[in-house]
Formats: sequence, C-alpha cells, structure tokens
Amino acid sequence: MGNTIKINNEEYDFEIGETILEVARRNGIYIPTLCNLEGTKPTGACRICIVEPGKMSAPVASCSTPAAPGMDIQTESPRIRKARKAIIELLMISGNHNCSAIGNAKTDLTDFMQEVNEYDGSGSICTAYGECELQSLAYKYMVNDRTLERIPTNYPLENDDPLIGRDFSRCILCGRCVQACTEVSVNNAISHGYRGNVAKIVARGDKPLPDSECVYCGECLQVCPVGALYEKRSKYDQRVWEITKEKSTCYYCGIGCRIDVNLKNGKVVKVDGSDEGEPNRGQLCFKGRFGYDFLYNKERLLKPLVRINGKLEESTWEEAYSRIIDLVRDISGKYGNDSIGCVVSPKYSNEGLFMLKKFIEKISGSTNIAHPESFSKFGIDYSQIEEYEKIVLIGIDISRENPVAANYIKQANLKGSEIIEINKKSTDLSKYAGIKLKDISGFKPDNKVKYLVIYSPEYDVSSLEGKNNISLNSITCENNTTGAYMVGISNENYKEMKKKKMIFSVASVPAGKFKAEFLVLIDPFPDANLKKADVVLPPAVWIETDGTYVNSQHQIYRMKKIVEAPGKTKCLREIFGELLVLSGVENKKLTSGYIWDEMIRKELKFSDEIAFRRLLKGPIEIKDNFFKKIISNGSGIKNESFRTHKILCNHCEGLNDIAEKRLTSGE
Repeated sequence: MGNTIKINNEEYDFEIGETILEVARRNGIYIPTLCNLEGTKPTGACRICIVEPGKMSAPVASCSTPAAPGMDIQTESPRIRKARKAIIELLMISGNHNCSAIGNAKTDLTDFMQEVNEYDGSGSICTAYGECELQSLAYKYMVNDRTLERIPTNYPLENDDPLIGRDFSRCILCGRCVQACTEVSVNNAISHGYRGNVAKIVARGDKPLPDSECVYCGECLQVCPVGALYEKRSKYDQRVWEITKEKSTCYYCGIGCRIDVNLKNGKVVKVDGSDEGEPNRGQLCFKGRFGYDFLYNKERLLKPLVRINGKLEESTWEEAYSRIIDLVRDISGKYGNDSIGCVVSPKYSNEGLFMLKKFIEKISGSTNIAHPESFSKFGIDYSQIEEYEKIVLIGIDISRENPVAANYIKQANLKGSEIIEINKKSTDLSKYAGIKLKDISGFKPDNKVKYLVIYSPEYDVSSLEGKNNISLNSITCENNTTGAYMVGISNENYKEMKKKKMIFSVASVPAGKFKAEFLVLIDPFPDANLKKADVVLPPAVWIETDGTYVNSQHQIYRMKKIVEAPGKTKCLREIFGELLVLSGVENKKLTSGYIWDEMIRKELKFSDEIAFRRLLKGPIEIKDNFFKKIISNGSGIKNESFRTHKILCNHCEGLNDIAEKRLTSGE
C-alpha cells in the first residue's frame, strides 16, 4: 500500500506529514474550517473541519490529523453534517450573532436585536454581514432554529481605538488572530486569556490596544472569520455587495507589497494584503493597511499656486508653467544653468522620474537632480530567508523600515535561524537576537555557516564582500528608490543641491534645509516650505496614475490608475511632459506606456519581456546584471524617507499617534 488515502470514495496520493485537510484542499475538495490559518500550526480549536476517517471511527479534526495509508475519509456524511450543525449552533448562541433567525429562543427577535443594537451603539447589523464565515456555514448547514438558550457576552465592546474595534460578543475564540500575531507577524501582542465561559482574546496584560504592544499591522483584522475585529474607519460604511476590488501595490517602502484596494463609488474605503502573490503573501504593516486616506484629506493641495506681490494666489497650470519658465530663464541668465537643481522623493513612477530628469537636464545642462536615499542591493526571495542558519542585521531597524521583511526574519527565527544584530542602538528585533554587537569589527563569521546579511545602505560592509557563505542585501525605505537609480537619479550630489539658487522640490526638501532664492514646490500637502515657495504644483499620487516601479528585489511592476485624481492635480509624468513641450524638447504629451517602452526600456536595453502591457500580468524580475553596475556612495539620509512617510500618515485618520511611535528610530 502506497501513500494514498480515499476521500469521498476517490483515491489520492499524499506526502508524509500532510494533514487530511491539506490533501483535500490540494485536490479541490471542500472541507469547512474556522480556526485554520494557512502557514501556521493547526489547533483543531473550532472542530468544524471534522471528518470520518472510517465508518466505525470517531470523527477527527482534518486540520490537525495527519493523512495515513488506508484512510477512507468521508467529508459530508449525515453524521458529520449533523455534528457540524450542532457545533455551529453552539457558536451562534454565544454572544450577539444576529445575522440569522433566532428561532425558538426564549427571547423574541425584537428584544434580541434591541439588545445587540444597544451593545453595538448602532442600528446596523454586524459589520461582517455578507462576508462572515460563520454566517456562511450557518446558512450552508441550515442552522435556523436554536434549541439552546443564548449565552450573553461577558465583555463590553472596545471601540475607543482609532483604527481597530474589538467586538467580544461576536468572537468565537477560534484563535486565528492569535496565530496571525504570534506566527505570521510574530509580534506576540495578543493571546488567549482566562478560561471556561470567561475566556477572552487579550492584548498582553489584558490592556486596551493603544496601551498594548500592538504595532497595528492589522494582520488580526484580515484573518478574523467573523465580526469580532473590524476596521473602525470602514465599519458599516461598506458592505461586500457595494465593494469592487482592484489589485495594486503599496505606496510606502521598497518591499512592494501587493494589496487589494476596496473601492466604494470610486473611493478607497479599505486596503487588505493580497493573498495571491509575493512578496508579502497577504501581510502588511500599519502604513500599507491604514495609510491610504491621505488621498482625501482636506489639507491636500488641489490647484497650482503662484506668488504674486508676495502672496501665493491660485492660478491655472498655464500660468504656473509660464512663471516657472520665466524663473528658469532669469536664474540661468544671472547665475548660469548649473545654478538650478532638483531634489525628489523616490515615491514617484519611473516614467514621472524619467521626465523630471529629462527636464532638469534640459534647463540645467547637467544631471542636477538627486534624492536622499542610498541604493539597496537585494537579491533574495523572501521565502528563502528561513533557509539561512544565521541572519545578521547591520545598522538597520528593519521592523520600522521594512516591517514585512522583519516578519519573515522573525518567522525564520521561530524555525531555528539565529539572529545576530550589529547596531549601536536597540531596535524592535533586539529581543529576538541571540548575539548583539555594537560594531561590525566584533563579527567573526564561521566559514562553515550560511549567513544572510541585511544591512543599512549607509553602513560600510565592504569587509564582508566576496565571501561565498555570506549573502549581502539591503532594502530601501522608499517604494521606488531602485527605480530612481535605474533611470539615473541617485543620491550622489544630494548635498550639493544646497548650493543651488533655484530648487525644484518634489515632496522632498525639509523646511530650512536648502537656501535657494527661488523654490518650485511639488507636493500633495503644504508644509513650512509653502512660505517661501514661488510656484506650487499639486501632484496626483499613488493609484491616481499609472506607471511602473521597481522594488528592492529588482522586480519591475506596474501600478494601474484606480481612482480619479482630485481637483486640478496632475501626475509627475504629465507635469514635466508638458514643461518639456513648452520648452520645445517634446512635441506632444506622452503616455506612461510610451515613456516606458520607447524611452526608458530602449535606453536601458531591456527586453520585450518587460513591455508595459506584459507587466499587467504581474511583477517581472530584471535577471541580468544591470543593478550590479549601480554604485551608491552610501551617504543617504534615511530619515528623509521617514519624514515623507510621516507626512502622509499624519494626513490619515487615526494614524498620528502610531506614526509618531513607529516612524522614529529605536531607542
């Protein structure tokens, strides 16, 4: 007898160690679950996944029972259906599950609904209605009359946190949120608390979330199968039948996490991590999950401004462009072309950055353009991190700079990889480190051990280069730093920009840092620079425009336009494309596809494999040695990127406090 089992009278092969549930899912056989979370250790807590392993055998939990030769599994026998129905009824009588008929309960439906509404503080039905997994199972197994008396909830609704609400009346104690926190994000911020009929999922010390060690990655929100955890900003404001979903990519760090953007009437109302692909496999950090509604902040700049008689006045784009060209002409005549420069945040698309660079080269006669971040050398697939015996973190606070990458490191640590930290400061990962060093001089690698080294691009790791057992990698803080280097914008002369008489600042210059006589500000939000700006241009951002980006794994991906840009905003590609037309360099407006295919890709000699249209299918890694040729001078200014992130997050509802905590260096 080989490694085969029967499931519903059909024979299937299995691998040693696979559970019954894994074999069934791999072969497209449905077995319901509530507690099972892919990639974590099975608990068998909910018992919904019970199956019959043989006619005379007692039901077993398929999620935690290994497949064994000779098993004859039945997944939907009358006995199993009856047992599942009883389990679901037990779950439904506990708390405020008001999504289905209450049936023969002693309290009538009206009183029950009134009690639930008083608990919720709302007349609406459960926030998870229509997408609750327990509700779906109740309908599937027709749990529509209750023979048992309802058990009221023991704990009040926690609704004071600005981001995450906790409804204990709808918690079924499945433990998915705990697994997500302890095995996926590995933050260990929540756990099972108390026992028996007072059992509860608690933040450490049973504290409210704002006072706990929660880092607001929201992983618990995404895996909750019921309405026990909900995003405050979208509670009751979206129902599954009102929502359309679009695939996109996070706007923040260099990992390039894939996301599902939830849209209602063309407006972003929620963001989830996409389970369908790398590099994040559904995981997000607080920025990626909650940092989206800056798009709709009332402080956002929506029209061009031009300084007239010492005062900024609203203008048309034509008037703003005319003023810029006049300023360029005057400064060039007075100080020479080389007196004009540009500093840019590498948050914009390759196409926007390329057209910006082309314009600056036209007016300054050289590449007087820079951004603050050093280049990252990253070549490892995140799924390979756990293959390394030792993971060395040098000069980097990766939990704050690239939180999802930190998740993979902590997951590897759970499976036996040792973390070595080389940093003068303590970081979030210091408590996971088996060895802590202040300086790289104290690191003596063993030639017989495989090391993964992830370092800050500002840190000198030349002493480790060329060693066969050491893989050197780094990750950028910004989402398109690699793309900026690719199109020829580096940090090489960033500090030289301080000497320029006229500066184009594209969401980059901290107030007071550059002393230029004239400033053209291109930024979605006003800051102290507004006081001295001569021209202000409002850019479209993120999913308001299409284009390509490059993440730290050197994958080129395409971001689609999903929502309309507000007011009179224009994307960077349009702004500098139009300025190039007015300057006589171009004779028409150019699309993102044309700029990528006919200008960038041809200039860099990239193959047709990464044509603009083909990138719609998903990210494609640049496989040649192109990025190995790029040299960074290591003099980046990391905090500039955090400044940009903080500005965006502080213009999102409820994110001010967590941004203040998470976007500063570790103590």
